[in-house]
Amino acid sequence: MSDIQNLYPNAVEIPEIETLILNKLHEHKFDLSKTIWGTSFCSDELNHSLIFLSQRFAAPGPFNFGGLAGYPFTGKTGFNAFASHIPDDGAAFIMYGPHIGLSTSAGIGLVQREAMAKSSFCCGSLIGGLNTIKNHALPKFNAKGDQQQALVLDLLSNHQGKILESDEPVVSVTEIAYQEIRREMLSIVEACSGALGNHKLVTLGGVIINTDDGLNDYFDVRDFDAF
Repeated sequence: MSDIQNLYPNAVEIPEIETLILNKLHEHKFDLSKTIWGTSFCSDELNHSLIFLSQRFAAPGPFNFGGLAGYPFTGKTGFNAFASHIPDDGAAFIMYGPHIGLSTSAGIGLVQREAMAKSSFCCGSLIGGLNTIKNHALPKFNAKGDQQQALVLDLLSNHQGKILESDEPVVSVTEIAYQEIRREMLSIVEACSGALGNHKLVTLGGVIINTDDGLNDYFDVRDFDAF
């Protein structure tokens, strides 16, 4: 817990994020019975800790924008599809961001998963990218059979100097990922604003902090934006 507070002072336990979100949506006069939601988080099953929010929104949800590292790989096509699902006189809410493991025993970038004796990497995509950069072994962008990771590596390679100089490189690549995900998500929203019509949209960006099995995960609250 002390590591979480030191690294992410604005982090709240996942169960507490619900109240924060609901207050923000009520502030914008959302009717939750006509509001759909989506996420742009990493494919890692650990990030399903937020799935309980679906009970607050219309439709099964959430619409999944994210792939490896949480980058919104569905792009404009995905957003246009999502926007077309908004109920009549309804609204939409999107959460986005990367994730990082913080194990009480193994430290930063690792978590103890259910029924596993050893800790494992989290986020595996970002740590894989970090290790590739450390080894100066960046592949071509269009790496066959691994296109998503190729793009993650391409994005991280633009910050190679900062990453290699960092005292906490896992934290550094997570922060870089957040900025890249936020930039792309807002760019998609701007480019596809016409698809929203008169529907309102609120987005929340942050970092999911995964902890060891049996403990609550956290969400580091960063940016609320309304459209």
